[in-house]
Amino acid sequence: MNTLFRLENVVVRYAGTEVLRAEALDIPEHSVFGLAGHNGSGKSTLLRLLALLERPASGRLLVDGADSAGRERELRRRVTLLDQEPYLLRRSVLENVAYGLRARRESGDLERRVAEALEWVGLAPGFARRSWRELSGGEAQRVALAARLILRPRALLLDEPTANLDAESVTRINQAALRAREEWGTTLVLVSHDMAWLAEMADSVLHLHHGRVTGYGRMNILRGPWLAEPEGSRLDLGSDARLRAPAAPATDAPAAVEPGDITLLPPDDAGAGRFDSLLPAMVEELSRDRDGLLALCRAGELRLFTRLPDCERVFLPGMPVLLGFTRQAVRFLDVPRTAD
Repeated sequence: MNTLFRLENVVVRYAGTEVLRAEALDIPEHSVFGLAGHNGSGKSTLLRLLALLERPASGRLLVDGADSAGRERELRRRVTLLDQEPYLLRRSVLENVAYGLRARRESGDLERRVAEALEWVGLAPGFARRSWRELSGGEAQRVALAARLILRPRALLLDEPTANLDAESVTRINQAALRAREEWGTTLVLVSHDMAWLAEMADSVLHLHHGRVTGYGRMNILRGPWLAEPEGSRLDLGSDARLRAPAAPATDAPAAVEPGDITLLPPDDAGAGRFDSLLPAMVEELSRDRDGLLALCRAGELRLFTRLPDCERVFLPGMPVLLGFTRQAVRFLDVPRTAD
């Protein structure tokens, strides 16, 4: 698969403060690429960089293998960004959806193309006559997406596209974005706090923390408060269960545990004592990614992904289980990794 976007030693700064650093990052063509992280982690900055709305202070953004510097205007015709709260013109739905085509002087067969774009997001052709004032939040988001789909972009960048939307709007946005990938080969880059939604939509998920890449995949993110103990720290889960970790750099420090570092056990497993942390849990759902089967388990207020073990025992949704992992499986995101 070809690479559409490549970041090489990229640094982005705002008012002299570094907000994003990516030594090496590739986004494949035709992929659905997810971005996850807390507020201020650099997700939206990376999205604006890919949309050619930001320039790196140093390093290079390559598009199709060529440096994007000096080509921004040309590339913006192929890449489009949908913000979480998109701006709509104070005009009709038709004029909002058609705006990009008019700006490009591609106004031929305009009404048919607008109707087609609206159909993609589940809105009837007659919807084009409505005023922007008459739209609900979900309808406004779908109209804004139609305004981008009508351009048939090479890359579609979506920043929290389903946040606070009704179920029907979420479904329509999902379907339209994936249809663009299927029919036109559009590359999708999705930002969301909803890890379940990202896991369902994306081929791969990149995790960011304080502007740095912390890992890929369905990573489990843990947050404090962490309580100090003689051998490190622990997360108090409000019951007899304790999640033990190395010494926390701060009481509210975020940490990560890879799904493969959590062992799924039956409740009566005789070898459970070999783990530092042992959490009673319930299997909620099963899924598959490129590395195999995953189980999403609920342990009190925590929902954790774990790799299914290669054994004869079958784990199914609704089953009680134990989640076992060592103290060192917990990695604090503010502590740099040491070389292996």
